[in-house]
Amino acid sequence: MLDLYTAILIVIIYAMLEIFEIIKTSKGDNLYEYILNNIKVYRLSYLKFLFNHISFIYLLFIIFMFEFYQTSIILAAICKFLDIATKLYFVNKIDYLEHIKPYLREIKLTLLIKSINPMIYILLFSFGIYSIAKYS
Repeated sequence: MLDLYTAILIVIIYAMLEIFEIIKTSKGDNLYEYILNNIKVYRLSYLKFLFNHISFIYLLFIIFMFEFYQTSIILAAICKFLDIATKLYFVNKIDYLEHIKPYLREIKLTLLIKSINPMIYILLFSFGIYSIAKYS
């Protein structure tokens, strides 16, 4: 059983973790600087790179600990996984980035662009938790 107050607390914790990720990992004014910051963190430590995505770990904990297999929660986890996998793909393709560096420098990243994915994850997670709380 999941009451509404517990559901709200779970969603608030998840939203705070996503905001922490935006602040922690979204350094850089353009796409090239953003990718370089991810490369620096990845080269320091794999675990530090993983713990910069602490909301993904929290999301997996919520899914498996409480057995919340709601479609929107699973979709949020898949999207979050694909986001991390895309970052790892670009981290491992640093040699190819040199060829397209001028183009990547032209792509400006505003706060809105940096926070679209976390907003989508929070909404999907909220819908799933709300439906679990409503029907339990």
